[in-house]
Amino acid sequence: DIHVLDYCGNIIDCSALAAITALKGFRRPDVTVVGEKATIHPISEREPVPLSIHHMPLCISFAFFHNGEYLVVDPSHEEEYVMEGRLIISMNIHKEICTLQLTGGVTLLQEQVLRCVQIASVKIVELTDIVKQSLSQTNK
Repeated sequence: DIHVLDYCGNIIDCSALAAITALKGFRRPDVTVVGEKATIHPISEREPVPLSIHHMPLCISFAFFHNGEYLVVDPSHEEEYVMEGRLIISMNIHKEICTLQLTGGVTLLQEQVLRCVQIASVKIVELTDIVKQSLSQTNK
């Protein structure tokens, strides 16, 4: 569950970032399986192990105004209130698109979507680096 303490807009991107960071930082007890017997080792015996997460899909949101002529990356609450449409791109650092969601009453051209994908790919690299730096400081 994600509990929002202060909403300033763009809750989907923030929630995805918080969730993947929490999962990447989580450590579970080590488990040994021999035959049909599973042993969960206490933390005092073995170091907890991280979850196996191979990719970190993160979201980048775009708000559109004036029939898609103008766009804003990471819209604020006020911008969300007056936007005509929203495009959310979920992508990993390898530029693999995991989700693409368009809502609202705006119709986008292929070039507009491709421009957003290009912007998102740059922002995903920045956010992934921030998450990795934060986790490396936490794990020291």
